[in-house]
Amino acid sequence: MWKLSFLFAVVANANPSWEAWKAAHGRNYLTAQEEAFRHSVFTKNMATAVARNEIEEFATFGADDWSDWTEEEFLSLCGYIPQEDANIPVAPRLNVTDPPTAKDWTDTATTPVKNQGHCGSCWAFSATEQLESDYILQTGKKSELAPQELVDCKADKSQRNGCNGGFPSAAYDVVEALGGMEAEPDYPYQGRNQRCQFQKDKAKITITAYQSVGKGDENEMKKYVGSTGPLSVCGSAASWSGYHGGILKTCKSGGGHCFQIVGYGTENGVEYWKVRNSWGTSFGEQGFIRIEMHKNLCGIAMAPTKVTAKDVDETVVV
Repeated sequence: MWKLSFLFAVVANANPSWEAWKAAHGRNYLTAQEEAFRHSVFTKNMATAVARNEIEEFATFGADDWSDWTEEEFLSLCGYIPQEDANIPVAPRLNVTDPPTAKDWTDTATTPVKNQGHCGSCWAFSATEQLESDYILQTGKKSELAPQELVDCKADKSQRNGCNGGFPSAAYDVVEALGGMEAEPDYPYQGRNQRCQFQKDKAKITITAYQSVGKGDENEMKKYVGSTGPLSVCGSAASWSGYHGGILKTCKSGGGHCFQIVGYGTENGVEYWKVRNSWGTSFGEQGFIRIEMHKNLCGIAMAPTKVTAKDVDETVVV
């Protein structure tokens, strides 16, 4: 019943006409050749959405902001570059035997959904979101930080070129080395590579440590999210194109992407992770996607991390 009612709710958007989709998404092409090409891409993507709707039991796919993008263009949003030799400290296992059946840290320990734009900076957003969340939970204060700082800066203030991809733990190292992150208004997001413009006197929050939490172990991750807070994670997002809502139960490899687990729950007997993405609120469920739990779906358990945060020049909050 859920699947049928959801399909009826989105049928108007699942296969819109080309002209209606262009008007809704503000598309204007410079040449007839470009429009013909984009129309062909759109048609192919709509056929893919129809095929996904046949396969997925509890998730629905259709037109979205990226429906005239090729697969290669869509994957440019996915900027996770794994560091297999990263020596990330491992957090002690939690003594939690009965985590809650559902948990959602949205708004309680998160800032609003962000938008990375046409830049492979997901890793910087995931790291920024984790620092923001842990800062809220460890200090009781909220601040929106500047992922552009991580896109631009290496630890020595040289240029990073972060739209070409990265890894959250590398971002944590940069924040520690620079001495903090500036607030978003002081270092606004541009969605492109720039020279590093970090100013230490504007830094608000820094990291004193970070740890891996339950790598490869979704039960441990569930204990952490249920008892302690969100987690920065990375995985594969190649299957997320066209996602409208519901619980994703299949995921192909490719499209390395970083995001944040902000909760979990159960629907129709299926346990799921609630994931906060960085593609704006037009993506999925107001910027979120739900992914089936206990299958390492989309590689969600490959790199979960948390941080210890503090105000710049203040003592660590423990």
